[in-house]
Amino acid sequence: MQKIVIVILFFGNLCFGQSKYNIDSLKQVSASIHNPDSARAKSYVALLRFYRNNNADSCVTYFEKFLEFSKKQNYDPAFYEYYRLKADYFSFFEESKGDAYPFINSHLLEALAYAKKLEDPKKVFIIYSRLTQENARLGRENEALEFAREAEKVARHHEMWEELAYILGQIGKVYNLGFRKTDIALEYLLKSDSIYHKINFEGYQRGFTLTFIGDVYEVFEDYEKAEKYQNEALMVFRTAKNQYQQNFIFGKLALLESKQGHYEKAKSYIKDAITYYQKNSFPIEESVFLVILSDLYLKSGDPSSALKTGDEAIAISQSANDEYGLMKAYVNQSKVYRANKEYKKSNELAVQAEALAQKMEFYEELKEIYELLYLNSENTGSFKEAYHYSNAFRRVNDTLVSRKNLHNAKELEAKYQTEKKE
Repeated sequence: MQKIVIVILFFGNLCFGQSKYNIDSLKQVSASIHNPDSARAKSYVALLRFYRNNNADSCVTYFEKFLEFSKKQNYDPAFYEYYRLKADYFSFFEESKGDAYPFINSHLLEALAYAKKLEDPKKVFIIYSRLTQENARLGRENEALEFAREAEKVARHHEMWEELAYILGQIGKVYNLGFRKTDIALEYLLKSDSIYHKINFEGYQRGFTLTFIGDVYEVFEDYEKAEKYQNEALMVFRTAKNQYQQNFIFGKLALLESKQGHYEKAKSYIKDAITYYQKNSFPIEESVFLVILSDLYLKSGDPSSALKTGDEAIAISQSANDEYGLMKAYVNQSKVYRANKEYKKSNELAVQAEALAQKMEFYEELKEIYELLYLNSENTGSFKEAYHYSNAFRRVNDTLVSRKNLHNAKELEAKYQTEKKE
């Protein structure tokens, strides 16, 4: 009993920093068969989080040890944590090279299976939420909504009000950014915020709803209200000392400043965020913000810096095996070369972006890519190619219209079924 108490006290003190003593102690806890399985599993999780920012090889090694421990002890909570974390750390693994999405999705679905086996609604909700986020991030809006609906069911059934408010905010985000349906998005977002108010919730999760409301007002081109909500979200994240989300808000504030022509202020926000992402090993976020910075350089009349920054974004996305980020970086760099009237180089990158977009079936991006290829072909006098890309543009546009109509039909059917139940 004394050993268990010591282990619990040790984990309670981890928040004060990871000294060499703490890391050595974590290794001892994880290795000792005399410690409870729960304590050993927690030690593996803490070690993985430490090595993520300090030593990639050690991180991979401890994932192997964690899986070996999970199998040997046949301990389901450890399996849940193993698969959940591995989905987050995909860039560390060789098998995720190429398209990382199947790697992420499959590991999250494994984690979901163990969460259900454990009959833990909070764990089930967490994984459905992560699946929502990952599918939305990678342009799979219909799948994102399906996972979000499952999360919503879990939250309602178990009267998990904080979680319900959170997932309603995520649904609002998907409707706004994924389907461009701002009216439906705002409805969900206001429901989310009203629940947070009703339960007097002031945690960092409320910041997500506030920032998504800001996104809606940005679409309305009401930049004053958009900035107001983004700053409210920033204050929530600051109060919660959530640095990751604070820096993400810097990106949104930068985009708002950019739309108003305030490029220097926008660059200041973005550079602060990039410094944070570099320091804390978030390559995907770093690449995204480098693309934004490249665009800001181009708009402010500094094409050489735009090219240099764009090259950095491409290199980081390649290293992180992030195909979606790489595609966005190629498109941005193609635009920079086009602005410099280097149409051949612009086309080369657009073709590479096209291959990735086709592979991932990202039709919204393909539409933009074919427009670039069409315009470049016209500029170089390649009218046969211009005709080809013009037709490709129309085909993609027709596909987008068909997908939108299918989604609308599904929405009407879902609404009908809901009203029938009510």
